[in-house]
Amino acid sequence: MEYNRDMKYKITLALLILVVLFTLIQLPANQSGTTEQETIKEGVPDTVSIDKPTSIPNTGYVSTSTANIKSATTSASLKLNTENLKPVLVANEWVWIKTELGTRPIVDPNLVVTPNKKGDFVLTFLDEGSISIKTDCNRMGGTYKFSENKITFGSFMSTLMYCEGSKENEFAKMLQENKIYSLSFDNNNQNMFLTSDQTMYFEKK
Repeated sequence: MEYNRDMKYKITLALLILVVLFTLIQLPANQSGTTEQETIKEGVPDTVSIDKPTSIPNTGYVSTSTANIKSATTSASLKLNTENLKPVLVANEWVWIKTELGTRPIVDPNLVVTPNKKGDFVLTFLDEGSISIKTDCNRMGGTYKFSENKITFGSFMSTLMYCEGSKENEFAKMLQENKIYSLSFDNNNQNMFLTSDQTMYFEKK
C-alpha cells in the first residue's frame, strides 16, 4: 500500500516536471515568432486598398472635361487666322469678292459693293512693301505697310485708260480712305479679310 502511494507521487511529480519543461520550451518560440511578425509588420501598411474597376452607366451625357475639349476644338476651327500673316499675304494673289460697308452683319444689299465680274480685281502683295493691282480697266501700283496684323495703303499710280462702268475708282477709295485695316485669313488661308469700318472680302486666286 505504501509502495503504491509512493509510485503515484513520483508519477505525478514527473508529469508536473514535463509540463513545466514543455512550457519553458514553447515560451521562447512564441516570443521569437511575435518579434519577427512585429518586425515584418512595421514595414507594411495595416491595410492595402486596391481600386476595383467600376462600371459607369450610359446616361447619354458627356463629362464636363470632354465637353470643354469639344467646345475648345470647335472654337479653334472657327477662329480666324491672325498669326504669321505676312507669308500668306505675299505668297498668293487675292481676288476681290465684295465689300460690306458699315458694321457687320450687313442686311441692306445697298451697303454691299461687288465687282461687275468676279476676277476683275486682283491684289498682289510683294515682300518689300509694294503692291500690284489689276482692275476692271487699268493696272495700278502702290505701297503698303504691314505690322502685326495691321495693314495700311499708300498712294497708287495707274495707267490712264477710260472704261465705261468701271468700279476702279470706287475700289481704290476703299483701300486708301480707310487708313488702317485689320488683316485676317480663314483657317485654310483661302479667304482674306480686310476690316475697318467696312470689310473687304478676297479669295485666293
